[in-house]
Amino acid sequence: MDWVPIVFITFKFVVIGTALYFSIKTHRDNAKKEREEERERQERARQAHGAHAQAAPGTSQAGGMSGPGADDPAKGPARPAAALRA
Repeated sequence: MDWVPIVFITFKFVVIGTALYFSIKTHRDNAKKEREEERERQERARQAHGAHAQAAPGTSQAGGMSGPGADDPAKGPARPAAALRA
């Protein structure tokens, strides 16, 4: 009966060591996968931005502001028609 604690303690260390190994491995693999996905996202954004800049040279990329006064900041922001009536 002296062998029972030795076997159980050895088994416990093997199980805990295996769990620790796989938890660290999974964490590192997920971090590597996230870094690769982020790198791919940035590359796609760079490519899309480059394609957009080449496809429409000279256009404003400010986004959302169009119409008279869009390119002239001295005229101020465009107002909705309801604000002009008041």
